[in-house]
Amino acid sequence: MARKFFVTVIAPDRQMLLRLGEYDFDLFRQTAQLTNRTAVTLRATREASNLDAYEATDQVNEAREFVIDGLLNMEEIARLVDAGYQVLVKENDKKGQRAQTEVVEFSEWLKGMEE
Repeated sequence: MARKFFVTVIAPDRQMLLRLGEYDFDLFRQTAQLTNRTAVTLRATREASNLDAYEATDQVNEAREFVIDGLLNMEEIARLVDAGYQVLVKENDKKGQRAQTEVVEFSEWLKGMEE
């Protein structure tokens, strides 16, 4: 089984977000959203050894992006990047499987809520 990673896929427009449906990837549809992103260009004021050595410039870029979260392997990530998507890798799926659930009878759950 291929190693999987939790990711955020960034599509530059709505059409590309909809095109993700053509892939048979493990994307979490309920997480799809339109976001606003603001980027400010920084300029080094002295030796750039840490973040305190930079100051903001007047150059500000604002963009709207469509994002969706998912659980993908490296091959799937590469396919999306090759197709023009940005993919932010968040963390690996440490357990290598989906979350486990525990079945509890309703009466037992109700007793636990009363305690």
